[in-house]
Amino acid sequence: MASLRATRGNIPSGRLAIATQVRIPQVTANCQGLIWSVGTWGANSHPLLGYAKSGAPGKYEFTVQIAPQGIAEYEYWERHEGWNGHRIWEETKKGGRACRRNAEKKIVWVSPGLVFPILGAVSEFVEERGPSEWVITKPTLFKPEEMIAKAVSQFRSVNGDPMQMGRSAGVYDRTAFLSKNTG
Repeated sequence: MASLRATRGNIPSGRLAIATQVRIPQVTANCQGLIWSVGTWGANSHPLLGYAKSGAPGKYEFTVQIAPQGIAEYEYWERHEGWNGHRIWEETKKGGRACRRNAEKKIVWVSPGLVFPILGAVSEFVEERGPSEWVITKPTLFKPEEMIAKAVSQFRSVNGDPMQMGRSAGVYDRTAFLSKNTG
């Protein structure tokens, strides 16, 4: 399920509406529907079936190709060293923590609510290199620390509530703004 969420988070901008991106953290509740739709893309693109729905083969190929990259991106941001020093632990809304720390009080994990807006922003760097060849290529000017600082700023704008952050279209827009101006 995490691979499907990471994949949908990396669909290039313009191909997935912000409203759909906001639902990405909520996908677990609707996992059967998402699995069915991805499975349908594959089934509809199978040449032996004799038919193909518009866009289904491309969606399926995109999902298969971008999933490993999406998972790697998700894990990269979830455990990035750059989360340290922003005082996220202290500013988390009561009732849950937006991050976990190790014995040395270093952040070793952040909530998906903080990661998915970053994945939405990184989707600006997804490109089709050739026929059905999708890759995530970050420009040399891209600085992960700036993206994390932007995400922390958005985290504070929703009063330290990671769940609210992961569901806010405004957070996705403002976080994506940095990548649009970097690429």
